[in-house]
Amino acid sequence: VLLGVPPVGLVEKLPPGATITVVENPASAESLYRDVQGALARCDLWQRAEEKSRQLNRSRYELNELVTIARALTQERDITRLLTLILEKSRFITGADAGSIYVLEGNDPDDRRRTLRFKLSQNDSCKFESSEFTMPVSMRSISGAAVLTRKPISIADVYEIPSDAPYGFDRSFDEKVGYRTGSMICVPLINAEEEVIGVIQLINKKRQPECKLLTLADFDEHVVPFDGSSEELLKTLASQAGIA
Repeated sequence: VLLGVPPVGLVEKLPPGATITVVENPASAESLYRDVQGALARCDLWQRAEEKSRQLNRSRYELNELVTIARALTQERDITRLLTLILEKSRFITGADAGSIYVLEGNDPDDRRRTLRFKLSQNDSCKFESSEFTMPVSMRSISGAAVLTRKPISIADVYEIPSDAPYGFDRSFDEKVGYRTGSMICVPLINAEEEVIGVIQLINKKRQPECKLLTLADFDEHVVPFDGSSEELLKTLASQAGIA
């Protein structure tokens, strides 16, 4: 807010979103208050417009990525490369540091009598040897619960799972490799026949995907919960992946 005429060239030097309100000099307290409120309102409108623009650009980017991913999934025929691609793209669109894929095995119509096979894992911050293993499908594991409920399960911090939750988290892997699992989301893979055939499990969504999680301070600073947007993107990709 300026009293009188603004200096020559000032408008051209203003940053995006800045606004000038010129009032007469001298100005009454009432007119000055009114002009200040008007200037603040215009700034607020500009910020809202900028945020809407960012959201729209992000939505367009995500849609383009999903189309690209869908095309890549339909072209891949090797099952190992396909699963690797599914996990890579799932982590990419959500900003996850790590993740795993489980495949449901067995033909019993009761999923509780089937097993989940751990197929592969990826981790940007921690290198370790992994091998396939199987575990029963039950509500005691987060991935098993995703199979049985047929719904995504998102947890802000697996170390803070309530004691009355049906599932829990085993910290032995973290302790063995020096990692800290925080946020997690598990989404069932469902095929064209509406059958659950596996689970995508993602770990540690990061504020900045390029950051490495090497110390406890890194985890505290960079790891955030998977938000609603990440869940919707992953559900869409999981539908494409299940059919592929």
